[in-house]
Amino acid sequence: MATGGRIGALIALTIPATINKESYFFFLATLYPLLSHVSSRRDASIGIGAAMSVSLAVGLVIKFLLRDTPGGIVELHLFRSLDQFSNLGTYFHSELTYGIIGPSGMFVGTLLFIAVVAMRGWPPCNPVIKQHIAIGAAVTLPLVLLFAFPGELRNFSILSIGFVMLLGYALGGAAAPITGNSCGAVRSVERNEAKTPPD
Repeated sequence: MATGGRIGALIALTIPATINKESYFFFLATLYPLLSHVSSRRDASIGIGAAMSVSLAVGLVIKFLLRDTPGGIVELHLFRSLDQFSNLGTYFHSELTYGIIGPSGMFVGTLLFIAVVAMRGWPPCNPVIKQHIAIGAAVTLPLVLLFAFPGELRNFSILSIGFVMLLGYALGGAAAPITGNSCGAVRSVERNEAKTPPD
């Protein structure tokens, strides 16, 4: 919706998206470069601002409806996170998930895979996607350090879409322009046109 400039639909989507995941409020900020690339900066600013306002309102309604439930609004994990990330043993832990033993979220092998994808995918990555990822990182890292339970990669979910795009570039995808179509569809169309002989 952002790459297609569909501001109204993006704002409407904000309601169920925020109900599903409160951090969607922060994810909206990462969509600004995608939206501003296919519309004016003014329209993109108004659109993202409106979507964030709707997301904030939905979040406040949820908090009001759950006001009598036990527990606090947020947990501070800064010092625990700093301690865990600075401990070398953190990156070699295993865990039991659905009865299966496997590497923990911050396992060294997983982090190396992410690093390789980032190193290979970043240079050819579309500049607009780079801005999307950079804003996501700037938003995510403080939130993870301050409030997230330490050692879980799912805490970086705001970066998941950008990472999938980086993976595509790392696997050999060329930088595609961002238009009203999806990024991958644009490149596919260009490749098909290149194969079609001229009339």
